[in-house]
Amino acid sequence: MRLPSVHQRKEWHRFFAGAIIGGFVSWAIFIYIHGELQEYQTKTLQFQKDQIQDLTNDIAIWQDEYTKINEQTEKDLLVEDIEVKILNAKKYGILALDSSLVAQDLVKEDLKPLLTKRVLTVYQNRDLVKRVIENKTVVINDRRYSFVVREMFMYTRVQITLELQLAS
Repeated sequence: MRLPSVHQRKEWHRFFAGAIIGGFVSWAIFIYIHGELQEYQTKTLQFQKDQIQDLTNDIAIWQDEYTKINEQTEKDLLVEDIEVKILNAKKYGILALDSSLVAQDLVKEDLKPLLTKRVLTVYQNRDLVKRVIENKTVVINDRRYSFVVREMFMYTRVQITLELQLAS
């Protein structure tokens, strides 16, 4: 059995020519579609990069403004309340609440000028406040006591924790 010659039959020429032309056309269509999709993806990525950069800039601006507003607000905070606590009143036999309250009220009375002052100002003068408290002597049950400041927290409420000592 013999194979037919390719040169003699024109149908094979047309078939191969059609396959080659079809291959070129399909390859051109593939390259075109692939190029369009890549261009679309590139534009999308560039748009997203620009959008991310804009949002990052906006966040930086908002954070700067937020920080400035917080700093300004903290500068403008005022002392609204003073709280005094005495730790060792029982040690010296001061069991009556009235005696302990009298001592707390005396300290609060000395610190009343701090009310409605800026927290920053009070904080800067905390050593002076501490000395005022520690130099104070009170008489409870015919004994003289002085105070030692153990803790002092300052914000819109000034909280002071004191210990009693027998004054000399």
